[in-house]
Amino acid sequence: MHESTDQVLAEDEYLLHNSEDRTGRCTRTACRWPLIAMLLASNLVFALGWGATLLHLANGSEHRADAIVLHPPSGLNAAQVIAQMPELPKRPVQLHWYTAYSSPNDTETDILWNNISTAHGHIAVNHNTATAQDWLPSMPVPGSEDKGLYLLESYHQLHCLKIVRKLFFESQAGIPLSYPVQHVRHCFDAFRQFIMCHADNTPLYTLGKHTSGDGQWHMCNDWNALRDYATERSACFRDRSGKETLREQFGNCDDGLDGLLVDAPALDLSDVVPV
Repeated sequence: MHESTDQVLAEDEYLLHNSEDRTGRCTRTACRWPLIAMLLASNLVFALGWGATLLHLANGSEHRADAIVLHPPSGLNAAQVIAQMPELPKRPVQLHWYTAYSSPNDTETDILWNNISTAHGHIAVNHNTATAQDWLPSMPVPGSEDKGLYLLESYHQLHCLKIVRKLFFESQAGIPLSYPVQHVRHCFDAFRQFIMCHADNTPLYTLGKHTSGDGQWHMCNDWNALRDYATERSACFRDRSGKETLREQFGNCDDGLDGLLVDAPALDLSDVVPV
């Protein structure tokens, strides 16, 4: 793989390199021009980085960049190019208004959220297998160029959720943000699209306490099955913790777990949260 490709950054990498360096809060007027400059710079880095990736794919890979299209090929409609996935088993799950993930003890909840490994959702799938399931071509996995790298949607949503949470508390504390605000805007929009795509019509009961659906049972896809699906096809990818190159993010297999608590029990906050 070319050195230029080693420097190409995953989605977060270009954002991290262009984060706004602030030591405290600033007014809307004072922040406006640095923010505009930051967004322009991050967009430029993103364009240059992915340009290098596509150039490499076009020059050195059987799965060329010009084959990576985001619209149906001629003669096919959108329904014919939707990625096919096996149905996950379903199980009843009780959803709660508060769990350990929403505890007011931020020290404890930070540990839980930081333990979530969204990189577990990166899978490596043989190009021919992917094609047979109507998956769009994806970048080759370094060291296993016969396989494409894919990120399972639920793990992408969790990735975004962690970023939004992190920036929310950083903003509250008035400390420098770890990601540009535009990344959070993307995440909000990703949540909107995901929610509308799934259009869950479960009727939530209410008792007039502003906690609709608290403790209600839902029929959910089995998260254990999704996690195991990812484990069996692991791309051995990890999120960046420093300035690793894209190549260095591979070859890091986890223990088959993603750090999530399944069926987190309800947390009673009646003594600290007014009804």
